[in-house]
Amino acid sequence: MRDRLLCHWLSLAATPVFVGMALATRGGEMPDMPGMAASPLGGMALMYLLMAVFHAAPWLKRIAQRQGASQPHHLQSHLQPRETEA
Repeated sequence: MRDRLLCHWLSLAATPVFVGMALATRGGEMPDMPGMAASPLGGMALMYLLMAVFHAAPWLKRIAQRQGASQPHHLQSHLQPRETEA
């Protein structure tokens, strides 16, 4: 149980860390492609931002669960996973 809790919190930590890294590295390197010089999201900053998006699933799931708790009862049944019989 403790390992699952640790994995859960680590999965939530990925997105904010990558966003912070994208903000820390923006505009600090040479542009990799022509036309990227005017963009603050070039090179490593863009890569970190994409990594943050790819690791956002645990946050989106958490938000959906919280919104599901505030939904009317007739909508909650559609949001819950169905139980399978063994």
